[in-house]
Amino acid sequence: EGKYALVNPTSGRVVAYVDPSSDIDIGSLMGKYIGVRGTQDVAPGTQVTVVHVSNATLLPPPEPAAPAPTPGR
Repeated sequence: EGKYALVNPTSGRVVAYVDPSSDIDIGSLMGKYIGVRGTQDVAPGTQVTVVHVSNATLLPPPEPAAPAPTPGR
């Protein structure tokens, strides 16, 4: 069974994976901005963080990044 990726919405990078056998059904929160709590391990033979989620909270979407100021001429 596959794992779900937790992605940083600002950078688009995967920050960790969620163990699908977690205490809650994380699949119902796919595509949503969430915060998770639980225990984490590193997958054997890798540097990949895997979280066994015990609690997930739906969060308000992050504010869009402000565009960088354009230098004056």
